[in-house]
Amino acid sequence: TIFGAGGKSAAAIAQGAALSATPLLLAKLGEELGREKLGFAAAYLFLLHPSYLYYSNVLEPTNLFVPSFAFALIFAVRAFKSGEKKDWAKFGAISAVSVLIQPVYFGIFLAILVFGAIKKRKAIWTAAAIFLVLATPWTIRNYAEFGRFIPFKSPFWMNFYVGTLPEYAGLGERYAPSEETRREVDSLVARAKNEAKAERVYKKAFLDFVYSSPEKYLILVAKHILDYWTWPPRYEGDDSLAFAAARKIPVLVLNVLFAVGLAIAFKRDKKIVFLTAAILLYFTAVYGLTQAANVRFKLDAEWIELFAAAEAALFFANARAKRERL
Repeated sequence: TIFGAGGKSAAAIAQGAALSATPLLLAKLGEELGREKLGFAAAYLFLLHPSYLYYSNVLEPTNLFVPSFAFALIFAVRAFKSGEKKDWAKFGAISAVSVLIQPVYFGIFLAILVFGAIKKRKAIWTAAAIFLVLATPWTIRNYAEFGRFIPFKSPFWMNFYVGTLPEYAGLGERYAPSEETRREVDSLVARAKNEAKAERVYKKAFLDFVYSSPEKYLILVAKHILDYWTWPPRYEGDDSLAFAAARKIPVLVLNVLFAVGLAIAFKRDKKIVFLTAAILLYFTAVYGLTQAANVRFKLDAEWIELFAAAEAALFFANARAKRERL
């Protein structure tokens, strides 16, 4: 590595610095949306969020993805307003970075391009071209390495299969592939020469499970969604004060503020409702269909909730101010 023995420390510092810029990006996104106060309120809520504070000290892609995702939305909003190629080019560039950090972002990128096409923004092709130029080299590398077309990351079907396992779903043996099947999959994966060949094993095992027990898979999806919006199965027995303070209490409070904020925003600013709901529904669907075994999966998009939560916070603050003036 470039930094030698200090590589991990350098990476931690870089990721911490990137994540620390996120409040400024949230404030800027609010400004681009024409809601400067909302952006600042969301930024303050981000600073108070214990989970992000904890993960700033962990080597995780979340620390890079959250600010890059925020940048992408800033440039997308700006590009829609200006219609200029330079803004669409910036959106395409940061989108390439975002998708290489976290491939799930690709669906957001495509949705924005489709919406741009519907709105007849001809410059969207600039974003698409820049994206391809920057992202394609990694795809070429994957083909040279695995001999298959893999756009971004090789683990795809693995995530679907893993979501059926008892330790990841938290529903026990009843809703999982048989133990014999799991042993066979483990054996075949161990003999696979690379991740691409292992993917074929995971794909067959997952599809066989779904075709044979579709009702079990639907129950698993519902459980994954619940886990995504609360906490993963491995933490279900964790009654420690540390985990309650870092995750349980913050996520439950945020969920309540999010619901209240969406209701308030629906009357005041429907674009905030559309933006937050669409993004969060997409992420929920992705992790509901696959697996939600890590807290960081939700953190990739949880900062989006802060805008609706900020709407609720501003509403209550204004109501209190009015009462004090009376």
